[in-house]
Amino acid sequence: MINDHLERLSKGDDGPEGATAGDQPSTPIIETMRALLLDLPMGSSGAVAAAWLGGAVVLGLPVAAVLFRRRTASGG
Repeated sequence: MINDHLERLSKGDDGPEGATAGDQPSTPIIETMRALLLDLPMGSSGAVAAAWLGGAVVLGLPVAAVLFRRRTASGG
């Protein structure tokens, strides 16, 4: 089963999971860390990783603040 999936991916037939596979934040973050640790050229992965991390902070910080206020105001 895994071999069939790998064979399809190697032929470029991604299937339904292929549409989102390129938009995962972990890939550019890992590529950036690998490039920094191994002293390799980074390309655009650093900018993409920074954008993903910045977006997570911009979205996560207000949500965390609202949840914190709700939980501390209710005493629970």
